Amino acid sequence: MARRRGFLQGVRALLEALAPNVRFLWKRALTPYVLSLAMTVAMHAQVRPEPPGAPTFVGILGSQGVVVPFAQFDGRTWTNGGAGPWDIDDKTWPRPWFAPWFDVGRQHLRDWSVRLFEADVVSPAELQRPERVVHTANYTAIVSGCEYVWALSSDAPVFERSSDGGGWPVGFAMTGTHAIAGFARLADGDPDVLRITTFVSARFDALEDARVANPPYPPSRPYPIASIRHATTPFELTVLRSDALPDGQRLFQLRAERKYERTPGNLNDTQYTVFNLWVAADRAAQLRMIAEDVTLGEGEARNYDNRSALGLFVLGSRTFVPIIQSGYEGGVYAILEFTGGAMRRLIQMESGGC
Repeated sequence: MARRRGFLQGVRALLEALAPNVRFLWKRALTPYVLSLAMTVAMHAQVRPEPPGAPTFVGILGSQGVVVPFAQFDGRTWTNGGAGPWDIDDKTWPRPWFAPWFDVGRQHLRDWSVRLFEADVVSPAELQRPERVVHTANYTAIVSGCEYVWALSSDAPVFERSSDGGGWPVGFAMTGTHAIAGFARLADGDPDVLRITTFVSARFDALEDARVANPPYPPSRPYPIASIRHATTPFELTVLRSDALPDGQRLFQLRAERKYERTPGNLNDTQYTVFNLWVAADRAAQLRMIAEDVTLGEGEARNYDNRSALGLFVLGSRTFVPIIQSGYEGGVYAILEFTGGAMRRLIQMESGGC
């Protein structure tokens, strides 16, 4: 026992003698390396692994820093429990005991991979690094238009402050660690815009003729005859191009609009034809049409079918494209699946409106 006590006293004396040097070594030499290691560990720990079997949730990041979940994927099927907004005048909602559809343990709803997209409140500098991680906490009901929708508070930055509950959509979000490819808006002079325009222009007239001949509802006045429409009316064209898919393909989303003004400058006396088209380009840059849709509009309601691709991601062997489809008095968030030869809408949720 005396020998053990003597040994411990010797160790204590040695440590006391070395203490000043140990403190100096910690401060001057080891601290930078320890901090660097801590930062590296923290970055890799930003998104915690999801529990086995947990579904993947998707949502929209709003400009006021909230995430609005709108669907979940279990590996085979997309669902959202019939989610959607409810009337802001219904004072009985949200009921305190009524949890939102996505409140399933919530442990796996805390970490989201986010990709920002082009929006008026997102700066070009922020779009230089569009990928980020957002951590969510409690759920809350926010105002969207004249309705409530469920959302999650988060540590995302506030891009703008407005009177509306969630602000403008600024990013697409997914739980877990997922790579989200982007869509870029192409300038008018981009070679791909010229190539795509040449490829689809011959189809515009035939698509419009078919829709005008069989409109979903009777227009307030007849559309101009085909010969006038085809010969004299130009298009306003917007083209979005995706990042390359794993197999080298790219997707292009086109929105073209033809405007027929009866009284120049009077929106209420104007008719519109809106084209929403999807084109795919293979690795050899060969183009093929995979989806086409034409809608008619009158007056200020011309933008009731304005669609924008938010990103592109792969789960398993399937490729999905989230979109926002805005309308005259509301809109939807939706998931499309790119099957190689078509775009299929799998699920959607109303985003709230008036």
